Amino acid sequence: MGLFNKKEKKIIAEISKKNKIYHQDIEKEITDLRDDLEHDFEENKIILEEFSIFIEELKSKISKEEFEKLNTYFQQVSKMKNCAKKGIESLNNLAKEQRKLSKDSLREYEEYLN
Repeated sequence: MGLFNKKEKKIIAEISKKNKIYHQDIEKEITDLRDDLEHDFEENKIILEEFSIFIEELKSKISKEEFEKLNTYFQQVSKMKNCAKKGIESLNNLAKEQRKLSKDSLREYEEYLN
């Protein structure tokens, strides 16, 4: 005799099905956010390189103080690039963890049903 009767198994199967849909929706949302952020990052990362070249070109045309201010600004913008990169990595890790949790959760439901 099984641990659950047919009615309980049916309820567990429904919960499992809904849970799977929720996990897929969350995974899609995370993936979409990551893809958007990664696309924006890739699209804009060249700007920093171009800005660095521009600063070097201006070096001889501006005062030392102005150059230092510009260079400080460049370093701050570079930090934003690193934050964006960390954001992408975090979303990658979150997506990976979400997939793992989904598989574990669905496997547990399968164990209850069988």
